[in-house]
Amino acid sequence: RTPLTVALGFLEILEGDDSLGTFHKSALLKIRGESEKLKSLVEKLITFSTVQTPDALVLDKAFTAPADAVVDALKSLGPRMDGVELDWDEAKARKHPKIKADPFLLKEAVVNLIENAVKFNRAEKKKVSIALKKEGDTLRFAIGDNGPGIPSEEQPKLFRKFYQIDDDFTGQIPGFGLGLAFVKSVVEAHGGRVGLESDPGKGSIFSFTIPL
Repeated sequence: RTPLTVALGFLEILEGDDSLGTFHKSALLKIRGESEKLKSLVEKLITFSTVQTPDALVLDKAFTAPADAVVDALKSLGPRMDGVELDWDEAKARKHPKIKADPFLLKEAVVNLIENAVKFNRAEKKKVSIALKKEGDTLRFAIGDNGPGIPSEEQPKLFRKFYQIDDDFTGQIPGFGLGLAFVKSVVEAHGGRVGLESDPGKGSIFSFTIPL
């Protein structure tokens, strides 16, 4: 993380140099964009390294409103949600009771699912739905999309570390293949389960449950 912080700091200084020509400013902008992507991947890798084994994960649990995890996740994603049609009823979600969970890790799990719903969606008009629903003694978080869907033979592999579907199917989206493995580790550490409903051409619904 430190080398990237230093590099980005000097980039900010260079970008304030009014003597730079159009090409150099464009080059610096490109360098900043790629550096920010790398920073994001590094942060994900650091976070994931702490939750590789659900049984050994130490959770900082607190009673938290489940809707807060979604609201904080959307804030964290920021500009990445620009242009996305979002179906999310916060008022309805606020009716669910608080759950005992690690607020940071829960939010990060939701972030990963929403981010995937957008990133791997090639639809001209991207749509994402977020719903919370009580199922027995658990609360289910479900994130749906109108993306390409996932072939049945690929579905059991998706929650493995470093696994990504073939580039021809995903459109060569950069990443480590850690997001879903991270979600699985966090959810299982809480005593919950992950789920997936998908058919090619019909979008996907990724979900997980947290005990009430």
